[in-house]
Amino acid sequence: MKLRFIYNWVLLVLGAGMLSFCTPVKNYNHMNISDLKLADKHASDKAVSAQQLFKATNNTATSLQILAGERLKEHTSPVPALLLCVEGEVHYGEPDGRNVRLLPGNYVLIEPDVVHFVDGIKSSQLVLFR
Repeated sequence: MKLRFIYNWVLLVLGAGMLSFCTPVKNYNHMNISDLKLADKHASDKAVSAQQLFKATNNTATSLQILAGERLKEHTSPVPALLLCVEGEVHYGEPDGRNVRLLPGNYVLIEPDVVHFVDGIKSSQLVLFR
């Protein structure tokens, strides 16, 4: 149920242009996720970087950068999450064999307490919604 809520929240945020808190825009109807300029939020030489974009009472949006050939090491999340690829190409994997290739616009739903990792195939910008 919580995962469905996060998914709907992400669609609402991206679809309604509510990310205006990050980048001022004059016309909310023409906002694009590229307007966030995610790469500008990270040091260009840092292999893996995370910067919080937004924090609500029960949810967060975090910008992630993973450079080509680098790995966000195995970890778990205590809550459901949605990982959205904005730029580049990554491989999302779980030790039990689930493997997903993410290109711009692709996302993966991550269940709570599932061990997973993310490999940068190309230098990538992602947004993690939890």
